[in-house]
Amino acid sequence: MLFSFSCVVDQKESELSGILESYFDSIANNHDFNGAVLLRENNKTVFKKAYGYANLDLKTPFTTSTKMEIASVSKQFTSMAVLILREQGKLNLDSSANKYLEIPINNDLVTVRQLLTHTSGLPKYEKYFHTNWTENRKCTNKDILQYYSYQKPEFLFNPGTNFEYSNGGYVVLAEIVNFVSGVSLDVFLKENIFSPYKFAKTGFYNRDSILKDEYFAPGYFFDSTLQAYILPESIPGKEYYSYLSERLGPGRLISTVEELALWDSLLHDNFLISEESYYEMYTPPIIPDVETNYALGWRINPDSSYGWHVHHTGSWGGNKAYISRHLNKPYNKNNEDISESEDINLKTSEIEPDQTIIIFNNTNMKLMKSVYSQCDSIIMQYRKDFTPY
Repeated sequence: MLFSFSCVVDQKESELSGILESYFDSIANNHDFNGAVLLRENNKTVFKKAYGYANLDLKTPFTTSTKMEIASVSKQFTSMAVLILREQGKLNLDSSANKYLEIPINNDLVTVRQLLTHTSGLPKYEKYFHTNWTENRKCTNKDILQYYSYQKPEFLFNPGTNFEYSNGGYVVLAEIVNFVSGVSLDVFLKENIFSPYKFAKTGFYNRDSILKDEYFAPGYFFDSTLQAYILPESIPGKEYYSYLSERLGPGRLISTVEELALWDSLLHDNFLISEESYYEMYTPPIIPDVETNYALGWRINPDSSYGWHVHHTGSWGGNKAYISRHLNKPYNKNNEDISESEDINLKTSEIEPDQTIIIFNNTNMKLMKSVYSQCDSIIMQYRKDFTPY
């Protein structure tokens, strides 16, 4: 019986891998994809492949070990740092963020949890720095905290009453990690995750250095006048891609599809936090008359029939990244006992196995959202059709 079940699983894994490989081969052959893709099932890598060039100037091939900036996919690492500190008893998610900041923001009512879930109402900082910053000086987290503290921009709404995606909130969270732990976010992640679990290429790199690294995939925009791909900061009006490249928290982390697969494995086996925190990480806040699908560093797509679907995109300076995890633990927005929930149509044991897809692209391809959607549709159909017995 076990041998028979294993054969069925292997056959289905091969089928899903083949469908996704055919799909990516097709769009790459049509010049609609340049980058790398990796698929995991049941906590093992079953398909990985890369297409095109990583560095277009040096003509270095894109591989599954090519480093690339993952932009807002970084937020789940910032969130994990906060959760680790909470489990160490060093902070409370429902305390005022200002309790853990050297430079306070201009609202004592904002909590750490609200920053994590984009429900703080914190105003955006980007427009201010696009128009009020000198190009020859890098903007740091401290500069952004000083903007919130001294310029006192008006909040978008009262904390906890609405939802608005906020990069600024994750800058503040990085500074909370710094204040509470005594080390900057990059050092904290290295000491608590990257070094202990053998991430060789994941970390925060200086932008000037990565542009000279032949094993790195810088982001490009296509210039219709030049009929060529160019670096984003070379476009008039886009210089901020250079001077905003020192921030920690909302983005800027660099990794590979293979090392994000390692990250997926840590999450799958729940090495880093308690089971309670794990569920909390995937539970969005409930705000009356407001639809939210963002928990602690992850977007949530609830599907009571086929388990959790948690995911995040990243886009910065031509780099586009995606991690999408289809999990066999049923999602329950009200955080009820899942074994008793009437909303769960299938038992966890009937859905085998988990799937995770990781996608990198560095040429700012406009169709990437449809690529993500298509891949998720393929996986969801697979989960629907999968019957191991």
